[in-house]
Amino acid sequence: MSPSAHPAWLAAALAVQLYNGCYPVAVRYLQTRIEHPLSSLQLTFLINAMACVSLLCTTLPLWARRRCGARWRSPGSTEPLDWDVEERLLQPEEAEGADAGHAEGAPLRAKAASAARPCGDRQVRAWLLAGTTAALTAVMLAQVFSLLFTQAYLSQMVFMLSPLLVALLARALLGTPLPRGLLPALALMLLGAGTVVASKARASHAPAAPSDGGWLAAWGPLGAAASAVAPTSVGLSWRDGVGLVLAFAGALALAGFMLLVQRSRGLVSDQSILWCAFTAQAALCCALCCALPAERARWAALARLGRREWGAVAAVAVCFTCGANLAQQLVIRAVGAPQAAAFLPVRLLGSLAASYPLLSEGITSRVELAGAALLLGAVSWYLRQQLKGPSPPQAAAAGSSGGDGGSRPGERATVINRPLDACACSATQV
Repeated sequence: MSPSAHPAWLAAALAVQLYNGCYPVAVRYLQTRIEHPLSSLQLTFLINAMACVSLLCTTLPLWARRRCGARWRSPGSTEPLDWDVEERLLQPEEAEGADAGHAEGAPLRAKAASAARPCGDRQVRAWLLAGTTAALTAVMLAQVFSLLFTQAYLSQMVFMLSPLLVALLARALLGTPLPRGLLPALALMLLGAGTVVASKARASHAPAAPSDGGWLAAWGPLGAAASAVAPTSVGLSWRDGVGLVLAFAGALALAGFMLLVQRSRGLVSDQSILWCAFTAQAALCCALCCALPAERARWAALARLGRREWGAVAAVAVCFTCGANLAQQLVIRAVGAPQAAAFLPVRLLGSLAASYPLLSEGITSRVELAGAALLLGAVSWYLRQQLKGPSPPQAAAAGSSGGDGGSRPGERATVINRPLDACACSATQV
């Protein structure tokens, strides 16, 4: 059974997205509900700096093992290398597709092949690292700032479009056939999300502002919170529109990130991607905090944070920014980007479950409940269609790619040169 259809991996993908749904609630809580609320730039800087420390604890053991193992591992060993770097040139059974024109029965010469394209691999790794860093940075900044303007579960509802964005981007950029049932699922998802947003808009006559987290630089301190305990509202205003636009930009960046992660398998490690992303985000936010006068005046607020507030920031950094990202990359590499993205709408359940006790926000009418149920039902139907197997165009594309140097019995298939469909990550053939 391929990893994309294995129940254990599907359950892991479901659990990861349910867990990730609590992240925007935690961020909004730190922006609006603690005694000394943090600005968006301060919060992003602190989370990424602490995430780097947490990532170092997982990187050092792997680095030490790699250094110690290099003393006895032979250059031609077929044992998989650490850091998820699968050198195909040193593993003849995984290089079969790339060496399709090799003479029958002739031995594979690893050193000669490695000398043919040393620069190409380095350039590909550099572009993949740059792309994943830019995408992950855009996702985090868009999500953090969107939560200043709209409620957490509304932001997650926009992120529910990510499965469709992944499929459409894969079609537009990579020529991948559309998954089974995509267009009906798209129509139902948009109808469900539109029902919730329209219901919120009709309730916009409520006196309290729906978003109290802060303003952009044009209206005041960047990300400054209005109050630690602010009233909630059932209405929708122009500020919620700004938050929804930012959330959609983050959903686009998330779709691009998931595609890049799948394409980076065997070329770039999970730790490398997170190191680049965390350091880039921390450096960018630190520079902006020092450059903007309104943010420089808020550095003194960090000295007033108590132990519980520092603990909450550290928990978000370790449990969500570092731990959840590592788990998500593992799932994407196992089941493929389109299949992993199909579970993204489950984040709404995590956001709703955490919003009620922490933020006193959530669904407030039967119409909104019906819209959310329609959206979740559409996602569930779409997922069931994917479990039935690839569509005829997808099967034809997979068959044609397998004919161009596919794996023989007893050899392992590689995902790098295969299309990004729901079954792109195949299992080892026995």
